Formats: sequence, structure tokens, C-alpha cells
Amino acid sequence: MRKILKWLVGIIAIPVVLFLLAATLLYIPPIQNFIVGQVAALASEGTGWRIHVDNVRLGFPLDLWVNGVEARTAEGDTLLVAEAIRVDVQVLPLLRKQVEVDGISLRGVAVNTMDLIPSVTLRGALGEFYLSSHGVALDPEVAIVNKVLLKDTDLAISLHDTEEQDTTASAPVYWKILLRELMGENTKITLHTSDTTSLAVGWESLQALSGEVDLHAAAYKLEHLAVTGGLFRMDNDTLPVQPGLDVAHLQVDGWHMTLDSLAYAGERMSAVITDFSAHERSGLSVTSLQGRLYSDEETIHIPDFRLETADSYLETTATVDWKALAGGDEGAIQARLLAGLGKQDLLLLAGGMPKEFVRA
Repeated sequence: MRKILKWLVGIIAIPVVLFLLAATLLYIPPIQNFIVGQVAALASEGTGWRIHVDNVRLGFPLDLWVNGVEARTAEGDTLLVAEAIRVDVQVLPLLRKQVEVDGISLRGVAVNTMDLIPSVTLRGALGEFYLSSHGVALDPEVAIVNKVLLKDTDLAISLHDTEEQDTTASAPVYWKILLRELMGENTKITLHTSDTTSLAVGWESLQALSGEVDLHAAAYKLEHLAVTGGLFRMDNDTLPVQPGLDVAHLQVDGWHMTLDSLAYAGERMSAVITDFSAHERSGLSVTSLQGRLYSDEETIHIPDFRLETADSYLETTATVDWKALAGGDEGAIQARLLAGLGKQDLLLLAGGMPKEFVRA
């Protein structure tokens, strides 16, 4: 009887020991690099690309480092280069259908998707990206993002027209995302909507606090947004540059902005402009902009709004019915306006004024 028990214990123990041995081998660097080399070779063969990974390190239990990633086309064009990629995930919460991400980070990334995606091309460089998330629940669909950092980044997104459009109805999405803090440093993002038009926005420093995104209700909130050293460009290459303020070639540099209590849910909106200043290439400078706005299903309320430049000012309070904006005879607009327009601002706004008027 004892021999039978020993045999049974041995039979049961063999797969357990083999599993533990295999799991232990995964944490040995030479084994990790061998597996990654085989996977990269198979991926290269399957895609026709040249894929290379310098080395991989897996720390206990799920702290994965991937260093020196390269993906190039057969012709040698660069698709992706990444100095380092790290994913650190806790294991035990996964058993409870929860995801605890101690950190996801990218460093030293260069990307060019070329024609891999028919409708979009993404190219540029990403210096550093970091994300931590403690509180992702698969049921209910809620994700808490504790911190996001994006720095030393310059990305360009090009949109392309495609003949085929996906008309398949998608399943409803119930995810709710709660953002604690987002930080950005030395970042620029350019959107090319066509071969001749582009829109660019960037900043030296950006901070966003306490955000909420409800994808099912299409509702968005952000308690605080601050930008310093901002950049804004809008260009239409088919139109020549005009003197003065040219809306087809806007260039705003060094703008600063602080917004609070931002919310959007259909016709229900709110925003507090705590501070805004900017300088446009034409010479027009906004020295101060402050105000408050909120709306419900019927009316837009602007209880206070003041804009100042070096030579002019505009101050207003207003209520505007949504029906009035839709056209027709329904709806009312009420406004109180105080303004003073300086000559220099008038010249910049008008552009191309006669020299006699400018000298007057």
C-alpha cells in the first residue's frame, strides 16, 4: 500500500515540479534571451520585417523589461525603435478580475507607421512615457489612472481619405476612466488633416488633475488644467500669408492658460477661465483673459467674461438660448457689452490697411 501511495505521490508531483522548473527558468536571463530571439525570428518571418531585441529581463512576478527594440521593413525603413519598454503588473489582483499596474514606461521611442494603417500615419519621437494605474476593474468597467507622464515628445499624425468606411455597428462601451494626474513636458503634436492643412499644439509644461471620462454617457470632466509655454499653429498652404491677423496662418507662441471646473455632457457644459495670455505672430497680444461659462439643456450662461490686450478690452455678460443658435424665430439672446478698441489692435485685425490710415 505504501508503494502505491509513493507512486501516486510521484506521479502527481512530476507535473508540479516540471511547472515550477519551467517557471524558474523563465527568470534566468540566458533562457529569456533565447526565447525572445526565437519569437523575434518567427515574427520577422511572419511579417517580412527585420525585428530585433537586444535583451529581455523578467523580474518576479511580472516586471518585464524589453531593451533595444527595432523593427524595420525589408527595405530598411524604420518602423519602430525603442530604447526601453517596461511593464510591471501585480499578479494576485488578476485572480479577482482586477488589474494593478505599478508602471508602464517607454523610453527613447521613434515610430513611423508608414502605410500600415490605411487611414492614419503616425511618425515622430517619444522621449519618455509613464503610466501607473491602481484600480482597473473588469467588472464593473472602471479604470483608475493614477499618473501619466509624457515628455520630450514630437509626434505627427496624418489623416488619409479611404474609399471604404466601416459601417458595422459597434457594441456599447461602458468604461469609466478616472484620471488623477497627467503631466506633460516639452511636447508637440501635429495633426495633418490633408496634404495642405495642419494643426499643431505643444507646451513646455502641462498639468491636468482629477479627470473623469464616461464613455457610455459621453460625459467628460476635468477639475484643473494648466499650461505654460504653449504653442499653437494652424496653416493652410493653399492660401498666401496675409498681413495682420491671418486665420489661415495662425501662430501663437508662449501662451499660458489655467482652466478649472471643466465639464461636458451634451448641452450641459461648464468652464472657469482663471488665466490666459498669448502672443500671435501678427503682433496681437492677449495680456489677460478671465471668465466663467455654464449651460444646461436650454440656455448658455456667461455671467462674467473679460478680455484685455495692450490697447483694447472687452467685457461682457450674456445668456443665449440653444434654440437661438439653431436658427429660426425661437430662442432669446441677452447680452451686456463694454469694449474699447485701440488703433494698433484694429490695424492688426483688419490687415492691409492704407499707409495713410496707419500714419494718421
